[in-house]
Amino acid sequence: MSTKHRGKILAEVAKRHHLTITKIAKLAGYTQSTFYKHKLQSELDFDVLYKYAKVLDYYFQNEFPEFSQYLEDNNLGQVENRRLSYNDLVQIIEKHKVREAEDAKTILSHLNELKDCYKELKEKQIEIESLRRELQLLK
Repeated sequence: MSTKHRGKILAEVAKRHHLTITKIAKLAGYTQSTFYKHKLQSELDFDVLYKYAKVLDYYFQNEFPEFSQYLEDNNLGQVENRRLSYNDLVQIIEKHKVREAEDAKTILSHLNELKDCYKELKEKQIEIESLRRELQLLK
């Protein structure tokens, strides 16, 4: 019997997946909060793990060799190494495009803030130089 923490490994695999945790949980028949409860369970039931495995298309056979036996005993079959469909690939690309666009907007916003600060500093510098000249004239 494996002594690995099933919930933690589930969470690691889900984190690397292109779907969000919310979507993974929903497709497995759970809520997001239930997923977070599952990830805390070191002896997460294989019935629960199987539901996530179907959604993730990942069957934990390297992490839990006994999971293969569970699949066989319950006539659930073995995982097939399926290729991602065109729609899956498009969804992954779109998700990354959205993230990149959000990152670009944030960077642009910070750049504009820096420009404004630079303008203010430049104006202050001109003001200081003007005051220095006046001070020198007064001496």
